[in-house]
Amino acid sequence: MEAGKHRDLHNIYVFAYHKASTQGLLNRTEPPRRPFVLSRAFFSGAFQPFFRGHAHRDTKRREPWLFGDPYTSYIRDIIKERYLLLPLWYTLFYEASKNGMPIIRPML
Repeated sequence: MEAGKHRDLHNIYVFAYHKASTQGLLNRTEPPRRPFVLSRAFFSGAFQPFFRGHAHRDTKRREPWLFGDPYTSYIRDIIKERYLLLPLWYTLFYEASKNGMPIIRPML
């Protein structure tokens, strides 16, 4: 088989769903730290089935609006995009529960 062709034949390596740990598992106790990384993590997570703002358990505050503009606006916009995709997500999860189709799959 030609290199790379396996990804055209299979789903994303048999994962039923995938998630991005939005903001990661790092301790971010001060909101101004690394706001660009936070906004990009929300962006990548919004287009995956499992989406949440995530932080270290000792992080007292993790709300996106604490980072201020323009980052709060970026995050707000991407969450709005996520809501527009809810009918698609519901359909994909339904198909996965009924016939085992992967939620994330190649777009061929």
